[in-house]
Amino acid sequence: MNAIFLTNGHLLDPANHVDQKTDLFLQNGKIAAIGESAKKMALSNNAAATEINLSGRLVMPGIADLCVSLREPGYKQKGTFASELSAAVKGGITAICSHPLSKPVNDTEAITRLIRNKCDEFGKSRVLPVAAATKGAEGLQLSEYQGLKGAGCVAVCHNRRTQISTQVLRRSMQYACTHDMLVVIEPEDAAFAGDGCIADGRISTRLGLVGIPEVSESIALSRALLLAEETGVKLHVAQISSAKSVALIAQAKALGVKVTCDVAIHHLLLTDADIDDFDSMFHLRPPLRTEKDRAALQAGIESGTIDAIVSQHLPHDVAAKQAPFAESASGSSGLELLLPLALKLVSEGRVSRGAIVRALTTSPAAIMGRSNYGLVEGSDADLCIVDQDSAFTVTPAYFVSQGKNTPYSGHSFTGLVTHTYVSGVQVYPPQS
Repeated sequence: MNAIFLTNGHLLDPANHVDQKTDLFLQNGKIAAIGESAKKMALSNNAAATEINLSGRLVMPGIADLCVSLREPGYKQKGTFASELSAAVKGGITAICSHPLSKPVNDTEAITRLIRNKCDEFGKSRVLPVAAATKGAEGLQLSEYQGLKGAGCVAVCHNRRTQISTQVLRRSMQYACTHDMLVVIEPEDAAFAGDGCIADGRISTRLGLVGIPEVSESIALSRALLLAEETGVKLHVAQISSAKSVALIAQAKALGVKVTCDVAIHHLLLTDADIDDFDSMFHLRPPLRTEKDRAALQAGIESGTIDAIVSQHLPHDVAAKQAPFAESASGSSGLELLLPLALKLVSEGRVSRGAIVRALTTSPAAIMGRSNYGLVEGSDADLCIVDQDSAFTVTPAYFVSQGKNTPYSGHSFTGLVTHTYVSGVQVYPPQS
């Protein structure tokens, strides 16, 4: 494998105490050397390396995204493996957890292997499948966890739109413990949320839309935390959206519950007050909540109570978002905007750069089960290189993703990925 000598980059990896302008040497898919030893290795007779001058650009570990809907199999009109994996590496994302709600639902070894094999063909982001915790994601009969783990699944997931009894959830956690599997829960009491489409409150009343009470999230979260404490399962709580949830997670961690959690990037930037003119691009699930909730989520990232930031990438075809707000499909296309939006939080002074980088890279990678990750010698050479000053405007043409659905259309941001490496191979921009 060709060696690569990256010079004059600003390396940033808070988890490994790296924050300096220096050089990197990549060889055989690994970070072979950093700093002076990288220069020596590049000059040695045994290392004919391609040299790339990064001119002070930010060099981070590759972004690890815990919630991505690739849409295949089954929804090719919304996205394909080819389009969405290309979007991922454009966004500096080197590892993704694929959401199980494909068509058919990923609840078997065969579907898991199909996803892995198809994605491996493209040689872009690493894809770590997450399976439905129950067959058909119906909340009734448990999937075969042992077989799913053997096929490559890193977790099983209980989807927020599925009603599940406490007994089934408890059995799921017990079964997962037996096979040392991570259980992911998207906390929402589906019966309580009903046909709501927006956070319950002043804005929902003004717009005349059915609201989803905040307590629908905290009820489901409280139940899951209590069961996790009893069973000892490794629990990951996906896309929390409220101040109450941040407090519940902090309390559970203090008690020693083995729990991690993430927040979608849009909940760190937007509130229900941003919804105007019934714009379906703001139809998200969980719904956008109040300024108090947003501030608590931002503080949760800074303190480490919230472990990861996700894109919650959910691409749609144009027709899916053209219906009236309540009838439109929820979700946004987020792979290519995850990093610029996160850097906006830094530029506005809402969250420190170190906390943002940690929540995008090493922390979610650890949740995925990827050890020895980051800007350290011997680690996989999965890198995201960023020009922090490069500006762009969000238009449909900006997206490689098949989904152009975003609440940020027409907005300008800074921070563009210039290079993405997976196992020391440049996967973005594409090499001819």
